[in-house]
Amino acid sequence: MYGCEAPTQLPAWVIDDYEFYVCPNSFISTQILTWYKKYKQIKNGICKPIDYDTANPKFFEAINVYENHFDNFRSNQSKKQEQDKNFKKLDDIKKWEQKE
Repeated sequence: MYGCEAPTQLPAWVIDDYEFYVCPNSFISTQILTWYKKYKQIKNGICKPIDYDTANPKFFEAINVYENHFDNFRSNQSKKQEQDKNFKKLDDIKKWEQKE
């Protein structure tokens, strides 16, 4: 991936106004990647669910943190899309008014 071996002169990754000059994978530890792979396999039904009473509580705590942040992200994206739609409607109205 672009920027994984060394920082780059151009942004390797851009989110809104933030530019990153290194590969996004460098921000994620191998422990997090391992947890995420297990989580996705369980969530997608590829492997059997973990027994709540015998599993490490940190695993479930990580799920709660991840899903909470992911839900917030999805909510913010929905709000942003709705705002963009409303701004587009306003722009369309302004264009229509200018034509008259």
